[in-house]
Amino acid sequence: VYSRAAGAGTAGETPQNEFGRSGNVERDRKGGGVVSAKQRGVLCVFAAAVLYSIGGLCIKVIPWNGMSINGARTAVALVVIGLYLWAIRHKPRMNRWVLLGALAVCGTNILFSIANKMTTAANAIVLQFTAPLFVMVFTAIYAGVFMMNDMPEGDAISSVFWGDVFSAVVGLPFVAMETDFSATAVVSVLILGVFQVALAYILLTIGLKTTPPVTASLVSGIEPVLNPILVAVFYHEMIGPTALVGAVIVVGSVVAYNVICGRREHKERVPAQGEKQQSC
Repeated sequence: VYSRAAGAGTAGETPQNEFGRSGNVERDRKGGGVVSAKQRGVLCVFAAAVLYSIGGLCIKVIPWNGMSINGARTAVALVVIGLYLWAIRHKPRMNRWVLLGALAVCGTNILFSIANKMTTAANAIVLQFTAPLFVMVFTAIYAGVFMMNDMPEGDAISSVFWGDVFSAVVGLPFVAMETDFSATAVVSVLILGVFQVALAYILLTIGLKTTPPVTASLVSGIEPVLNPILVAVFYHEMIGPTALVGAVIVVGSVVAYNVICGRREHKERVPAQGEKQQSC
């Protein structure tokens, strides 16, 4: 699911990094060593998952409602992502598939912020992790959301950009109704916008270009584990035994499902590539 949403390469394509260069390894300019594109991608996915995990804690400590928090954090993220797109000279695209992805990003941002205010951070992140189950149930309706970069005109980073635009437009009016603009609230909003939204999305879209689906699923599983731990340590919100059992079942099932599907796709892809080489 992660690989399709953020745009892993299709079968038969040569892996490319974010600057369009292909190949299996890249030269580390500073150390003179060799860093494989796959290793670099895994590190990006891992860093993105860690950054995503700080969301629950930051949302908890901000004394605002969920809509206000989301409007402010996505407005900050919009500036960062806009600068990133300008730096790599990637003009935001807009078509029906990008719009579909943008609406999904906007809805996820809003609902995640509201959920963290209405229930525990553990419940919010674990329930969000059940997304693949709904994809399987409502494939005919929602398949386009999770395969937006597999579509001919899909572009994940553009969907993220426009999704943040929609989130900011919807949420910023609620910020005007807030009265507490303490240093804790403002700094937490900046951390959310710069790191938990913008930088995390950028790293994820970069990393998944060269990270296999199975690896990405396993690495990103750190998010629903680290998120409630940070909240418990710094905000003292504990997860109950029943919720803990449910979290283990959900996270374990989703990771296992992605691993099985990834291995199955790999087995189907290898023979196909072998037949192609023989024909050539």
